[in-house]
Amino acid sequence: LSGGDRWRARRKMLTPSFHFSMLQGYIECMNRHAKVLVEVLHDHIGQRIDADPFMKTFSMDVICTRLNLVQKVEIAREIKLKLQANLTLTYLGAKTNMCPHLWSTFGRPAISQLITFI
Repeated sequence: LSGGDRWRARRKMLTPSFHFSMLQGYIECMNRHAKVLVEVLHDHIGQRIDADPFMKTFSMDVICTRLNLVQKVEIAREIKLKLQANLTLTYLGAKTNMCPHLWSTFGRPAISQLITFI
């Protein structure tokens, strides 16, 4: 854990991202995608499920929509992207498989520096 000046610098950098006015813009987006999540989970009533893939796709839907990535694709293709309806997306699988490898390199400075240049 960091403290003092280091903590203040990081806090100052992150605070605007979580300002109330910034987060308020996510409410409509999150509500819309939460309704999709409920529809998807409705198919699994009475079953034990791993919530992780559902929450990952929900998060990706919200983030991509909020960053206007999804609208640009939807307009270009005239389709409605619903990441939550497709839990086997290649990107999510690659991200899931890659993360443990990246985390394991953070403890090895020599390898971390190599990754920076790749």
